[in-house]
Amino acid sequence: MEYRHIEAREEEGALVITLLTDKFLDDAVCDETAEEIERAQKEPHGLLVVDCWKTTFFSSTIIGKLITADKREVAQGNKNVALCHVDPRIGEVLAITKLNKLFRVVETLEIALRD
Repeated sequence: MEYRHIEAREEEGALVITLLTDKFLDDAVCDETAEEIERAQKEPHGLLVVDCWKTTFFSSTIIGKLITADKREVAQGNKNVALCHVDPRIGEVLAITKLNKLFRVVETLEIALRD
């Protein structure tokens, strides 16, 4: 499938989505990204890992879209979404909002795939 805002691939039975946007500021980009993630989630997988290595800012809109993606994972019987390579500023927001309890926030893709 063709995507503009993500790269999606299967790795070790997991769906790995790399976010290609540096800063999620525009609601239209957030909506398009969410639609792309939803399309990718339709492929069979056991775990969704979102690799944030290119991203330095999350708006509240993209956070809401990731919560929705997590709900789809749980509804499918999968584990909660794992986020890796999270910028420290994004990590602070996730901690303040306690979303680090919802998402599995880990340092690397390897850890996300192993846990």
